[in-house]
Amino acid sequence: MKTGYTTKITAIILLMAVLTPLLHSCRKVDDNEQLVASQPWFADTYNLEGRYGIAEWSYPRMLVIGDTAMLIGKFFTEKPGSEILIGGVPVKITEHITLDPGNKYNTGGLPLQQMDLIRFVVTKEMGTGARRDITAVANGVRQLGKQVSIQAFAATTNGTDSTLTVTEIGSWEPADQQLFLTRGYSYIRSSHVDMSGNLLFDNILGLYMLRNKHVKTVMKAGDVLKDDKGADFTVTYVLGSALSFDGAFMYISLSTKENTPDANEYYTFRLLKMDVASGVITTINRTPVIKGRAAVSNDGRPYTGQISQLKIVTTDLNLDINNNLFYANHYAPEDKANGHEAWYIFSTYGSFNSLQTVCRMGTGGEVRVLMKNWTSEYNSPGEPVAVSMYTLDPAGRYIYAFKTPEGLNTYAIRFDVEEEDVLNTLANFSYTFTFRSFEKDPALKNTSPVEWYGDYTSMEWNPRLVLSDGTLLNANTASLKAFDFDNMSVYCYAGSELGLAGGTEKQDQVTGKAKWVNFYDMSFNGTDKNNAVYFCRGMEVSGLAHNLRFYRMAPAGK
Repeated sequence: MKTGYTTKITAIILLMAVLTPLLHSCRKVDDNEQLVASQPWFADTYNLEGRYGIAEWSYPRMLVIGDTAMLIGKFFTEKPGSEILIGGVPVKITEHITLDPGNKYNTGGLPLQQMDLIRFVVTKEMGTGARRDITAVANGVRQLGKQVSIQAFAATTNGTDSTLTVTEIGSWEPADQQLFLTRGYSYIRSSHVDMSGNLLFDNILGLYMLRNKHVKTVMKAGDVLKDDKGADFTVTYVLGSALSFDGAFMYISLSTKENTPDANEYYTFRLLKMDVASGVITTINRTPVIKGRAAVSNDGRPYTGQISQLKIVTTDLNLDINNNLFYANHYAPEDKANGHEAWYIFSTYGSFNSLQTVCRMGTGGEVRVLMKNWTSEYNSPGEPVAVSMYTLDPAGRYIYAFKTPEGLNTYAIRFDVEEEDVLNTLANFSYTFTFRSFEKDPALKNTSPVEWYGDYTSMEWNPRLVLSDGTLLNANTASLKAFDFDNMSVYCYAGSELGLAGGTEKQDQVTGKAKWVNFYDMSFNGTDKNNAVYFCRGMEVSGLAHNLRFYRMAPAGK
């Protein structure tokens, strides 16, 4: 008995010794399968069969801020702690569905699973650039997807797009047209478009927002406003405005009337920042300008520094994509020989006897001078230019302005903001650019050189617009010219190629297919994130009652 019992125990021990590694091995396999099954993953393609207007979905290579994007894969969205991050920022899922619940899919040898489709809005917090990480987090596992490019603007065609279509999106006319006509006020002084296509415009008597074909008055002359510090003031004139590309805020330049002890002795100007959602106003700068002669003359220093410490009267406001503010400063320094009554009459149009500088304010409020009027009597820094009006590249990298005029001829320049250097100088009516033709119809094909036209006297009406790819549009003929300063080439952006010179009888439309629209009598307003171009007609004072009409030009269906 003893021997048999010992043998049985020994056999059991030996059997356990053999089975124990196998049990551990099975547990490792089970654990590994469970780990693999709990991993999130991204799909590369999926046939949506027309859902969301998409036939074959592919993993995105580029995202545009403000767009609704889509990702497909296994994300375990139902489990706590699961999330998708782009640029380290969690996405806010606006829609989630399980694709084809009856089917299961795999990728890279993972177990078969049902797939998730999520939709979300691309935000500026995710950052911009060529390599932004996309990460899926679930069940304690982080899975990195393919990097994507995030841009503020959609890609451009860099050529004539035959599908461009012009549609009217709204109109406006002043309540008192006679006042505008008798005083010669323009219906529009400046305008800006945000990423969603909302259009801000102003004139000397008001500030307005065009949204969904409806124009709303933001403020007008005579309105009493209060800023965040509780200061009250009345709007006398609107000198300019600028809208951030995300549509979150705007800058506004005003001539104001204020109940202060020195109100009878000084004109007062304010640069404001307004939060669009709340309407809260912050005074960025308040500058008084003496009406009469001063006891002592000065030259308006300091020219640079914090915006709150400078003397500024701002017009021609523009914001770049990074929210740096550009403006022209028409402050009139104190003068013991002359008063400023005449200056004030013309101050809203960029008058004489003032600094007439072009400045850039960074997001921290630091100001530097980039350009100055070459005839200015004041010794401010900056590149000498013919006038203080300019055209800004959306990225804030380049400014297009004009050098010293020679008779009727002027020189256009492209100015590098960071390097503070002139990169290109072009004589007016020159044929420096090589023409690129995209016209397939020989009867409409342009075979002649295309001239550069840059008359600075027309700058008030915004005949130039810089697209997100740096192409500069110029409107001085029936068709729009697109100038590429990097490659010194030009092509027809919209209209017919024949319209770049003499035009064609067919090109007589106002809306519809852009090829047949006459663009001669128009002014640019801006572009949205999809590079749709906004423009208007009717801004001039004709002596007859009329309205201001706004248009959007984009590929058909977009």
